[in-house]
Amino acid sequence: MWPSVAYIVEEQKLGTAYGLMTMIQNIGLTGFNVVIGWANDFSGASETNPGGYALGMWIFSISGLLGLLFAFLLWRSETGPNAHGLETITTKSGMKK
Repeated sequence: MWPSVAYIVEEQKLGTAYGLMTMIQNIGLTGFNVVIGWANDFSGASETNPGGYALGMWIFSISGLLGLLFAFLLWRSETGPNAHGLETITTKSGMKK
């Protein structure tokens, strides 16, 4: 997603867009660590109770599946009639990436 920002956002607003993306990413990283920590505490995960990590593993698995789903939806959106042109970006030599 990071390289696509320079392609979509106006040059005058590029710094703000990158700053906003960084902020959202860091909020997500913080929140995810809090949620996993809570899940491990809630399930009593420890060296003596390795089964307690199951809830956290489910959270990771569901997050991965959601990532795949959203990647597919973005791809489908960018190959449709209202695309922003992300699938048409070419290199300087004219070869499609």
